[in-house]
Amino acid sequence: MAIILLMFCCCNVQKVNKSSFKLVFMIKARVIGCGVIGLTVARLLSQKGWSVEVVYEDNYINTTSYIAAAVWHPFLVEKSTRILKWAEESYKYFECISNQLNTGVSIVKGHELSSYSISTPEWANIVKNFHVTTSNSWNSVWSYEAPVIEMPLYLSWLKLKCLKNNVVFKQQKINNLLKNSKEFDCIINSSGMGSKKLNIDNKLFPIRGQVCWIKKPNWLNDFYIFHLEDEVNGYIIPRKNDAVIGTTAQKDDLCKEPRKEDADYILDICKKVNPKIQNIEIESHHVGHRPARANICSSVVKRGDVILGNLYGHGGSGVTLSWGSALSFVEKLERLV
Repeated sequence: MAIILLMFCCCNVQKVNKSSFKLVFMIKARVIGCGVIGLTVARLLSQKGWSVEVVYEDNYINTTSYIAAAVWHPFLVEKSTRILKWAEESYKYFECISNQLNTGVSIVKGHELSSYSISTPEWANIVKNFHVTTSNSWNSVWSYEAPVIEMPLYLSWLKLKCLKNNVVFKQQKINNLLKNSKEFDCIINSSGMGSKKLNIDNKLFPIRGQVCWIKKPNWLNDFYIFHLEDEVNGYIIPRKNDAVIGTTAQKDDLCKEPRKEDADYILDICKKVNPKIQNIEIESHHVGHRPARANICSSVVKRGDVILGNLYGHGGSGVTLSWGSALSFVEKLERLV
């Protein structure tokens, strides 16, 4: 730990006694990864007065987090009580910052549609104004309000909050979690798919997601999430100046380039929700790899003089669970410091 010596005195004090000194121990942490999980952990630690360094190989604009739609919605993740707790804490957090400038977060009315009968979600009591409706075209329909997070804006805002708390950012390749670890009290791995090699995690696998950023149609104000007979999941998410449509969920597909057949497929499934989609103007195509595992890795262990933490594997719910899972992780971290 870095030791800072503080001296408190007044101008008219002629001599300093022992009570004028106070020892402050500043905990030094290195966070690996600058996607939504890494930045959230860095912000929380820096708010607590820790000295934080974020090391990343790819800048946040090149992360899967950056291209996420993103609407609050547990997706491609384990079903458990901790997930519901993290989701609720994140919902409240996003709701709280939705009125702040430049966060990219807004509360939007949405509709979830299914061509086959599905049960009311376990998270129904978390969201505002949840209610079941009827439709001649869909078997199950419900509406509710949820945060829509415009990720380019939100990640920029999150990084700025870190910088204001004196978080240091360094771009470099990391091949070993404990490299130069003597400089830090804690090493925290939030590198997403990078954890497969860094943490030697064979339970971690990618789920490829392709999306299209489109020019926002005048008629699009609400978001839509839908489930088709073959259990295909898609969405149409409005943002301030554009919208995102998607998606694919291709397990173990490492292709980084957008594929025309996937773009055509996305347009095809979105047309089933609203035929007007066929007239939209596509601005760009994007691909990300969701870091998935049967259970999210949230662990803290002591390795000699260093505390090693891991927080990754959120699947398609990185944004949805970001604040809640980071809060829980930091609490565990503090118990070992």
